[in-house]
Amino acid sequence: MSFAQPYLLWLFVLVPALIVFLVWAWRKKQWLIEQFVNSRLQGSLTVGITRSRQKAKIALIVGSVCLIIFAAARPQWGFEWDEAKQRGLDIIVAIDVSRSMDAKDVKPTRLERAKLAAMDLLALAKTDRVGLVVFSGSAFLQCPLTLDDAGFSQSVRSLHTGIMNEPGTAVDLAIDTALGAFEEENENYKILVIFTDGEITEAGAMEAAEAATDSDMRIFTVGVGTPAGEMIEVSKGGKSGFLKDKEGNVVRSRLDEPMLRAIATAADGFYLNLSGAAAVETLYARGLAPLPKAEVSSRLVRVKFERFYWPLSVAIVLLMIEMFISDQRRSRRRKKPATAVAVLLVVLLTPSAQAAPSASAAMKQYRNGDYVAALDQYQALRKRSPEDARIDFNAGAAAYRAKDYESAARLFSTALASEDEALAQSAWYNLANTFYQMGDAEDDPQKRLETWKNAVDLYDNAIRSKPEDKDALHNRDFVNYMVKKLEEQMPEDQEGEDGDPNDEENEGEDQQDDQKKDDQNDQKNQDDQQQENDENKDGQDENKEEDQKDQSSEGDEEKQDEEQQSDQNKEGDEEKKQPQPQPGDKDDQEQPKPQPGEMRKMSKEEALRLLMSQMSRSKMMIFAPPAPKEDGKKRKKSGKLW
Repeated sequence: MSFAQPYLLWLFVLVPALIVFLVWAWRKKQWLIEQFVNSRLQGSLTVGITRSRQKAKIALIVGSVCLIIFAAARPQWGFEWDEAKQRGLDIIVAIDVSRSMDAKDVKPTRLERAKLAAMDLLALAKTDRVGLVVFSGSAFLQCPLTLDDAGFSQSVRSLHTGIMNEPGTAVDLAIDTALGAFEEENENYKILVIFTDGEITEAGAMEAAEAATDSDMRIFTVGVGTPAGEMIEVSKGGKSGFLKDKEGNVVRSRLDEPMLRAIATAADGFYLNLSGAAAVETLYARGLAPLPKAEVSSRLVRVKFERFYWPLSVAIVLLMIEMFISDQRRSRRRKKPATAVAVLLVVLLTPSAQAAPSASAAMKQYRNGDYVAALDQYQALRKRSPEDARIDFNAGAAAYRAKDYESAARLFSTALASEDEALAQSAWYNLANTFYQMGDAEDDPQKRLETWKNAVDLYDNAIRSKPEDKDALHNRDFVNYMVKKLEEQMPEDQEGEDGDPNDEENEGEDQQDDQKKDDQNDQKNQDDQQQENDENKDGQDENKEEDQKDQSSEGDEEKQDEEQQSDQNKEGDEEKKQPQPQPGDKDDQEQPKPQPGEMRKMSKEEALRLLMSQMSRSKMMIFAPPAPKEDGKKRKKSGKLW
């Protein structure tokens, strides 16, 4: 016999305290009787009360509490074998350990930043096999493909630039070594992720990438460093300096992005800069998650049988017996505080009651707007059920609402592995929303543009999964519009930085003058239109007066009054149909009302505000964690919250 929650057995230390409390309460009752009732009258007033019954009730309560504690520890006895299959990808991570990776243009150093990125990739690849290749002037397999996360992590943490003696950056050898690490008979995709600064000193990298394509390998390159570069600090004899070449010149290491982009393109992959927003999450979401996964492992799992319901059933029977036993013969049973406490213990200590509040509490906190607390609850649930993609999705939604967009991107990327197509489509959609928010928070226009383009690609994936999703179509068009607008503004911003600062002030004044002229022309056109409408109205009034005179000559005064009343009602209706000024306009001044039949052209700013107001309704879908089954019935699928 074993216990699923053995730590709850420590509650047995409270049983002696419970016994002491019950005995003290019984003696306290006897003492009160002696204080208020004369000793000569006690026998006649307490007729029928027996101490044996009272002791039996105490024993029943103590026994039921012990059985409840025993059941709460979830005793397990017996087991059966069940086959568990795991599907995933085969991913080889190649890390550059040459001397140039000691540069500090990326904090703390290029190598340390690459190691952290590799650990982030491991966290996303839950069901994938991961291996490690280390290279500089040569390359070797540090860790073969494995599902052992601890072994891979230990291999990554042990890396440093002095691990290999051969100088240089031989990317071609890294590709050949990674290709040999894959199993030939495995039909799974072969994926290679290279972390390097791109200063390739050995020829043949492009040829190796093209040859890898023939073996169905995809290569994704991740640049570590900056194009501006950085000098490499060295320490010798207790003195610090900078690395120099053979001629005595200080070496400045620079990131070679064109070469890395060409290698990735030749092998059906793409290039990312590690300094960008959520680079690893983007790599997994765009490059790895859409690929089909094959079976990577199959093993027999021993599933134990739960036996907690046996002691729990006996405890309930004992409590029911205690409730029906009275202190007095032929007297009505009174409710005891101890009984209420015992019943409360049944409810609180039942395993199903312990498991349910965490999921329901997380959902309740989310609905109440306490997104940080809801995220903590879902993180605890993820540790308990790491394979449930719905919990990852809910945690991502809570992180999104809490404006922790990096955590939201990581959680939504994990939820993409769900076999539920509806959940995966919603994860694509919310991941795209997250990337838009991350780009919106970027101060660098170039990084903002790159992140928004990634959001457009993610919206495309959501639309491919569900073409009729109008929200995804609308959001993609909006982000496309923002991308084009940002691309148009970027050249203007660069010219403004290179030019005279006084030109910006003059340009702003010219824009203000042009805006004033446009406003004056619009006001003049509206005044002319108003005057023309007034003239038409005066002409109509004169015709009405002539008709009224003709009608009065015929003596139809009552009919004339009815028609005038009808005309007034129509005019009142037309006035009601005219649009009223709405609060929240850009200017606080009252805008002129358009005349009936007149259409006013919207400016670009008004159209953008209208589009942004429609974008404020962000779709966040919540899949509640599974509830326990009851009475053998299938649990209904939880609803979606918008």
